[in-house]
Amino acid sequence: AIPGLARLSVERIWMEIKRILMVAEPVPALRLMAELGVLPAILPEIAAPDLACLARLVALGAPAEPLLRLAALGGAAPGLAARLKLSTAETRALRFLQEAAIPGANIDAAGFRRWRAQHGAVAVEIQDAALWLADARDGAAPSRAALRATLHAEAAPVFPLQGRDLLVEGAAPGPALGALLAKLEDFWIAGGCVADHAACLAEARRLMAP
Repeated sequence: AIPGLARLSVERIWMEIKRILMVAEPVPALRLMAELGVLPAILPEIAAPDLACLARLVALGAPAEPLLRLAALGGAAPGLAARLKLSTAETRALRFLQEAAIPGANIDAAGFRRWRAQHGAVAVEIQDAALWLADARDGAAPSRAALRATLHAEAAPVFPLQGRDLLVEGAAPGPALGALLAKLEDFWIAGGCVADHAACLAEARRLMAP
């Protein structure tokens, strides 16, 4: 055991870790903490931190966001979130960064729209961070810079139908309505998220036809 560490509150530990993660070059301090046994003592989930990934992330010029850099170090997101008493939003963000399937740099426009639509509930800043982290993990692979530019330049695709649109068309309220709406959203996503309100409504009528 390292003297004094046991007396530190979780909130104090997270505050200090965030300060370290936000400096211009966090790797030397974290490496020293790992070598001295401090890091595994306070964050056993990242007892063997992926400092190489973090170094690549810094070298790429990614934002100095604590959660992004924490995700680069590895470790199981649920355990880290519980230990650090992260907020619900922070926990969701960390899990997305560590666990979500991230598209490769060569994905086409339709594929990227599909990915954005499937993760529409995730903030653009977190999607952006995930693309940076994927570049750092891939090392010398092609950069996702073009995807990040698209992410900020183009509005996220939004499914154009709502339940009330189907009710107007004669659909009955209830579980079947939700199932039909889900089918229509699958149709929209499969087509690259380009079908407009009229096209989705036409597909709804086709599915509802006797």
